[in-house]
Amino acid sequence: MWKYVLEWIPMVFIAIVNGAIREGWYGKHVSELQAHQISTITSVLLFGGYIVLQQFQRLASIPSVKPCPIMSRNILIRRCSQSSLTL
Repeated sequence: MWKYVLEWIPMVFIAIVNGAIREGWYGKHVSELQAHQISTITSVLLFGGYIVLQQFQRLASIPSVKPCPIMSRNILIRRCSQSSLTL
């Protein structure tokens, strides 16, 4: 669970940077509605990019799986019947 909580921390900084850019750069040159719309678009793009990068990082960290040799049905039945499982 903490892994996911820690992944939210950079999103807070993304939001702060997005707000700072809005107030310091284009917010002074466009109307309030246009600044809100631009800010919404940039936040969606920044958050989306961050989430996509996180997913690529997760996929890259998955170890490659080697295929198991296929066992025939008879071998599988023999192994299960020889096991000493008791309930």
